[in-house]
Amino acid sequence: MHLKLTLVALFAVCLSMQTLLAQNDSKPAKQANTISVRYKGGSLAGFLDLVREQYPKVNIVASPAASDVEVPELKISNAPVYSALVAVSAIAPSDYSVRVEAQPGQGADSEPVYAVRVQRTGPQNVSFGGTAKPETALVRVFSIRNMTQVLPGMADDKSLVISADTILLALDTGLGITESKQKATIRYHEDSGLIFVRATPQQMDVVEQTLRSIDNDLSTRRRAAQSRPRPRPAPNQKKDK
Repeated sequence: MHLKLTLVALFAVCLSMQTLLAQNDSKPAKQANTISVRYKGGSLAGFLDLVREQYPKVNIVASPAASDVEVPELKISNAPVYSALVAVSAIAPSDYSVRVEAQPGQGADSEPVYAVRVQRTGPQNVSFGGTAKPETALVRVFSIRNMTQVLPGMADDKSLVISADTILLALDTGLGITESKQKATIRYHEDSGLIFVRATPQQMDVVEQTLRSIDNDLSTRRRAAQSRPRPRPAPNQKKDK
């Protein structure tokens, strides 16, 4: 009887040790909120594959042309996924337009999906005679009213809005680094809060990414402001008689 009890006790100890070792050997899954990646250089598609491999929870879809875009050796440390993708896209060769879009998840535990769109904008604009063809002009209309005005139910805080002049200056700064020979045209209609843009595909991509970055920053600040507890009014103090 004592021998049986001893064997049972030894079996239980061995089982507990195996469970403990298995827990120690298992590596925690990397968080998808930020990424840290070292890339030796190569195609944009290779970089995206590396991110998917190291961070399985990061959902990325990309155009087939991502295989044609070359990016240099780079290192990213603890950067938000969207910011990292936009930064890498910004250093793509000038004859490519790379655009990153983030689609939020629908459920509480779902992860966003990042779409990387690649469009070639360079050599196809040169004719057989060697004369550069005019770049195709695009026309887009953007609303910035939600960025420049306080939304209903939102605290009257100047840090939660941004002036139209600041937005226009940011667009002008971004367009200043494009290599297009054509000048973009921007018109702002104050009463409607609309911006009308006529630009080349590469310039339009800069405009869209600039507005999206400003809107994302404002949305983050507004959510943080809503989550802060509002100060309670001080209780009326009784006066000493």
